Amino acid sequence: MKSTYLLWMLAGLNVFFCSCHHHAHGSHIKNDTKSNIDIRKFISKNAWDTLFPHRYGYNKNNTAKTDFYSFESFANAATHFPQFLAEGDEISEKKELAAFLAAIAYESSQDDSITQKTDYLDWGLAVLASPYTSNNENRYDTTNKGLPSPKNANYYGRGPMQLRGYSDYQKFGEIWFDKDSILLQDPDQLIADPETAFASAIWWWTTPHGSAPSCHDVITGNWEPTMADITKGRFAGFGSVVNIISGGIKCGMGYDDETNVRRFKFYKKFCDYLHVDTGGDISCKDAQPFGS
Repeated sequence: MKSTYLLWMLAGLNVFFCSCHHHAHGSHIKNDTKSNIDIRKFISKNAWDTLFPHRYGYNKNNTAKTDFYSFESFANAATHFPQFLAEGDEISEKKELAAFLAAIAYESSQDDSITQKTDYLDWGLAVLASPYTSNNENRYDTTNKGLPSPKNANYYGRGPMQLRGYSDYQKFGEIWFDKDSILLQDPDQLIADPETAFASAIWWWTTPHGSAPSCHDVITGNWEPTMADITKGRFAGFGSVVNIISGGIKCGMGYDDETNVRRFKFYKKFCDYLHVDTGGDISCKDAQPFGS
């Protein structure tokens, strides 16, 4: 009798602690399956601190601050995406990690006070949300599908990849939360939990957008450019990653403007750290946008 009672008590405690742990992440994840990816195969926490010394909330001399973009949060988020850093040989995996880190480092450093710094390559992951919050693009539900879009919700850039726009918030919310409307009702949920923030970036990276392939497929070589792509200057290199992320706005101009140069420098920084070659076709100066 006593043993039965003890088992019942232990089961109850297990449910309690599991539910608390799940709530602590704030994710309400629909599909909580885990991959076997271990970021420590490629990068260490000490290296993370060196590569992102000015990341949001981190101060090596002040432990009281909250390290929002922590190495642990990134490592945990990565386990929810089985294809991420898990296709091709080790060189291909390192190249993808370098490209991904370059993308989030650039996107999360876009603040006027940062872009003027001579050491801007050390300021990746410094921005939690876009300083340009007055942009009301995709603010309301225009799909006529009855999806919630409260008037006080604004879907400006948030997180490592600066996820933006009603459509991306809707799609990420559908795969990450139990209730599809959580992120649409409260967009700040994307930056309320570090694991959710990093997951939004990895989701964007591994997801095709419109007529464009995913950044993951481009950098790993899963995407093969068609003859039409080749004719329009789109190849399987970092240049096409930039083309996808920028929506082609900064591509096809015949030259690389300062923003693209910064992206390339971030990419080279992480390639150098991981001891992997950048590969060819890192520029998109002669590439037309996808869908053109």
